[in-house]
Amino acid sequence: MAQKSSIESFEWKLFFVWTPATFQRTFGWDARQAGLAFGLIVLTFGTGGAYFGGWMTDRLAKRGHLDAPLKVAAFGFIGCGVFGGLAPLMPSPELALALLAPAIFLSNTPYACAGTSIQLIIPNRARAQVTALYITLITLVGLGVGPTVVGLMTDYVFKNPADIRYSLAIVVAVPAPIMFTLLFTYPAPLWSQGTLAFATSRRVALVVLGLSAVAALAVLTYRRGGTRTHLRASWGL
Repeated sequence: MAQKSSIESFEWKLFFVWTPATFQRTFGWDARQAGLAFGLIVLTFGTGGAYFGGWMTDRLAKRGHLDAPLKVAAFGFIGCGVFGGLAPLMPSPELALALLAPAIFLSNTPYACAGTSIQLIIPNRARAQVTALYITLITLVGLGVGPTVVGLMTDYVFKNPADIRYSLAIVVAVPAPIMFTLLFTYPAPLWSQGTLAFATSRRVALVVLGLSAVAALAVLTYRRGGTRTHLRASWGL
């Protein structure tokens, strides 16, 4: 659960820190335009995603899915990784915003599931301590690691501030299948209470993880104009 929540916060902070800069460097928007557009998306789709996560968890729980929070969070991460990874690569700001909206919506879906999962999994006498550790961990990882990785990749891999969108696309897309794998490979006694068999979920998770590696390579080769030459020069090949 701590791993899930850490990467959840990791992705969410990435959007907050680097999306305005991406629109400024890629599409030539000023700070006011980027902040207004992104703020409206967070206000509407971010709030809606949090409510949707809780609503869908309750709906599945009423149907007998005791692992409902894990399922909702898992598929929320996959959707966020797909839309969030594609949004920075769009050729126009309008298309980027169109994909950013569902990415923000789905990135907020797991937030409603995290607290519910803690209440279901952790014994009563340990919930306060576990919750404190949970909040500390997601704050350190989300604020400290996430934004830093994008900056380091832009500076030392692509070596061009204008290429921040490629760094953002990779760092948003890659954690999604990792989260899917973590959630779908929970210990069998916990996960098997639901309707999805543990063995099947593990195979699905491995397939998704492999597709993520392919997606990361596709993003690296997406850049227009001398992509391979630039990467070889950056890595000293």
